[in-house]
Amino acid sequence: MLDAYHWLNSQSLSIAAALFALLILVNIITLWQVRAYRRRVRVFETLFKDYCGPGIEDVLEEIRRLEHENRRQIHRLEERVESIEGRLPAMLSTLRVIRYKAFPEVGGDLSFSLALLSERGDGAVITGLHGREYSMVWAKPVQAFSSSYQLSEEEQAVLRMAQNRG
Repeated sequence: MLDAYHWLNSQSLSIAAALFALLILVNIITLWQVRAYRRRVRVFETLFKDYCGPGIEDVLEEIRRLEHENRRQIHRLEERVESIEGRLPAMLSTLRVIRYKAFPEVGGDLSFSLALLSERGDGAVITGLHGREYSMVWAKPVQAFSSSYQLSEEEQAVLRMAQNRG
């Protein structure tokens, strides 16, 4: 036992230096951990600065509530988009016009045939004839790019343009 005491006594300076080095190492590690913690706190504050509440539980609860509300809004928007997409094929989406000279005594291309159709080819062809003494306008219903009424060459041409989207 006495030998151990003498050995410790003779090595006390070395032991003190080792303990001092260990203390410095522990302080360096502690400072490094404090800096890392502060960085995390800054990141946390930046991420959650728009949320109210003193603790992380309040912030997370607010995020959960907002996420739930966003899901409901997305669901409502998806339903509206689906409804609109269901109605789109029936809505007028194609407009084509041909202007022409219907009567030789009238100058310019003042007469016209206008196709107003949906994607399915439903709608109407409106034709206007302009003469020297009078002008006439009429409409013919169209279903699937054809009409139950007799169509003029110009009306057939405007329907073909509408069908070919050209």
